[in-house]
Order: sequence, then structure tokens, then C-alpha cells
Amino acid sequence: MHRIVVLGASGRTGAQVVAQGLARGHEVTAFVRDPARAAAKLPKGARVVRGDARSAADVAAAVAESDTVFIAIGDRNVLVSADAVRNAVAAMQVSGARRIIVVSAYGAGDSGHGLQGFVFRRLLTKLNADKMAAEQALSDSGLDWTAVRAVTLSDKPATGKAKAAVDVTVNGFRPVSRADLAAFMLDEMDRNAFVRQRPIFFAA
Repeated sequence: MHRIVVLGASGRTGAQVVAQGLARGHEVTAFVRDPARAAAKLPKGARVVRGDARSAADVAAAVAESDTVFIAIGDRNVLVSADAVRNAVAAMQVSGARRIIVVSAYGAGDSGHGLQGFVFRRLLTKLNADKMAAEQALSDSGLDWTAVRAVTLSDKPATGKAKAAVDVTVNGFRPVSRADLAAFMLDEMDRNAFVRQRPIFFAA
């Protein structure tokens, strides 16, 4: 059993990590900005903590009792990935926690191939910069990190068929399920197949 904290727990991916983490018997802390709104999205059993991922103090308080940190936060409208990762890294370096798994994006940085790379480089430049800054903070941390470069995500049920690999090129915008992504992230917590790597998570 792990003691995990999920930053972005009320989001569609984060809520999947919370639910599946609880189903696997882990102790789960759900870090959210608005507990009242999050209550309808999260299953019973999670410890809900109010906080802002941009606040170092809030993140440190949530991370203090955890051994693994998941970050599923930040999109083109809310550019907080880098701040969240920096704050989590700083907190973990104090608490002694080692494992951190973060949702990044396929198309960011050196994964920017084909049409998705074009979209990130030319149309989503601020999101690209935020994701790359988050990945750099991980790389510099000295922790056991994984940055999951997920393709386009959907809310469809899990298929169990999505794949993860390093240095692959994915063509088109075929989505993967957030449920599959959450399952992969939780599996990776124990499997440690991609420690200090940036696997691309894509539809088989």
C-alpha cells in the first residue's frame, strides 16, 4: 500500500487516479482548490485537502505524509504545471518522498513530431513552455520521476490496450482514455519501468 497525493484531483484525469488508487487499496489524499465542488467528483475514502498548486506552503502540507506524488493539472487555460511540479519537488526534497509521476503532453518539447508537434510549437506555445518547464524541474530534481507524454485524452471507458514507449512517433489524434492513463500511472508507481524518462502514452 502506498500513501499517495494527487494534485489536480478534481480534474477528469486526477479523479480517475483517485478512484483507481482507492480501489487498489492505497491511502489517497486529493488536493483540490474547492472541496465543495470536488465532492461530487470524488469517491468516498479519499482525504480531501484544500489548496492551490501555486502555493508552496499548500503543496508542502499535502505532500508531507505521502510517499508518491501524482500531478494531473494544467491545460492551455490554466498554466500551472511548472509551478505545481516545482512546489512538489521542493516539498518532497524536505519530506523524503522520492516518487513523482506527472501528466505531460505528447507534442511538447522533443516529442513534437508531425501535426501534434506543429500544434504545440505554433498554436499552443504557452502550454508547450509550461509543460517543458515542468519537465525540466523534474529532470533537475534528483527524484525518481516520470513525465507521461499523453496524446489527446477522452472520457471513454478504459480499454486496457493503450501503450507506453519512449522515442516513438504517433500520427494523427487518436485519443486514449483517461481511465487507461490513470491505470498506467498507478502501475508505473510499482513497476518503475520509466523512472527518469518521458514515455509517450498512446492508443494501440
